Amino acid sequence: MKHYLGIKTILIKVSWNTFAGLPLLFENLLQAKKLLVDTGLVAYKLPDGAIIELYGPGASYPPYLFLHGDIVIGYRVSNLKAAMAQLLEEGASILGNVVSISPDHHFCFLLINDVQVIGLFEMGVAIR
Repeated sequence: MKHYLGIKTILIKVSWNTFAGLPLLFENLLQAKKLLVDTGLVAYKLPDGAIIELYGPGASYPPYLFLHGDIVIGYRVSNLKAAMAQLLEEGASILGNVVSISPDHHFCFLLINDVQVIGLFEMGVAIR
């Protein structure tokens, strides 16, 4: 399986009405596979490999995640440290800590131009 750089995740903060209505869209129309269900959170994997995370009422997430808007895009990069260094040099701010899920899967969130939160992900070939 080829691994692409670019958009990997889309995190969306939604109201209860929206949260309850989206399964039809993702599961039936977009053929997404439900990966995770938790209090106020549902995650789907789209056929192209992108992950959609819906954060509804009762979901737990860092306070900075949706501070500047209801949508956060996460990008897959080949080298997280290098990508972070470039963005920090251009004035971005890191939010929280770099999180390591496994030796080859790390992510962090950054604030770009004081207005947009983005995620950066480095994932090795073992992560699909």
